[in-house]
Amino acid sequence: MTATPGITSGAAATSTDATAPGKSHYVVLDGLRGVVALMVVMFHTFEA
Repeated sequence: MTATPGITSGAAATSTDATAPGKSHYVVLDGLRGVVALMVVMFHTFEA
């Protein structure tokens, strides 16, 4: 088996739950972060 650079073999971390134990995760904040990131990109794209 040959190794390809940049690709790891074996089990990859596929879980998107990166919260620490005991901390709550608000999915709505992920969506809000996405909206705000797009607003920042749009602002910097169209600023004069």
